[in-house]
Amino acid sequence: MDSFLGNVYQSYVKMPRNVEVKAKVHNWDHTRKECEALSKSAGETLAQRDVFFNTEHGRLKLRDFQDGRGQLIYYERPDLQGPKLSNYSISSTSDPHGLEEVLTQALGVRGSVVKQRLLFLVGQTRIHLDRVQDLGDFLELEALPAKMTLFLACESSSNGQKSQTTRKPSNRDWRKSGGCGKKRNNNHEPASLRPSRIAKNTGWS
Repeated sequence: MDSFLGNVYQSYVKMPRNVEVKAKVHNWDHTRKECEALSKSAGETLAQRDVFFNTEHGRLKLRDFQDGRGQLIYYERPDLQGPKLSNYSISSTSDPHGLEEVLTQALGVRGSVVKQRLLFLVGQTRIHLDRVQDLGDFLELEALPAKMTLFLACESSSNGQKSQTTRKPSNRDWRKSGGCGKKRNNNHEPASLRPSRIAKNTGWS
C-alpha cells in the first residue's frame, strides 16, 4: 500500500495535467464513513449512465445523469495501470437521449456503464465512491497535480478488515518526489480518482 501511494503521489507531483486514479473497494460502509469524515459531509448522490461510442482515436462517451442533463466527453488517456494522465473536452447537453440516438447511428456503441456515485469534496479535491453495475465498488480521485497537498486512496481486504487511507504528504515526501523540499500551502487545485478495473470493451472512466 505504501509503495502504491508513493507512486500515486509522485505522479501527481510530476504530471502537468489532469490525473486519474482508481482503487477497488472491498468494504463500502467503512470507506463511505471515511469519506464522510474527511469531507465533513454526507456526500452528494448521483445516478450516472455512460455510453461509449466507437472512435478511431481517444474515447468518446455520453454521460446521462438521468435527470434531463447530460455531458458529451472526449478524452485521451493511456491504457496503463495506476495513475493516468488524461486530456479531455466536455460539452453539456439538455437532450442526452436525442444525442445518444444520433451518435449511435453515426458511430455505433462500444459499451455502457451504469453506476451510483457518492461525490465528496475536500477543498478542491473530488472524491468519488462508485457502485458500478456488474463491476463492483470503486474509489476515485480526480485532481490536477500542481500544488496538490491532499489525496485519498482506499484498499480493504476481502475479509472486511479495516481499510487504509492515505496520509497528508510531508516535507520528506516532497523531497523524495523531486519537489523543492519546502512545505506547500493548502491552495491545492481540482483533482480526480478512478478505478483501475475497467469495463470490458469500454475503457470506461
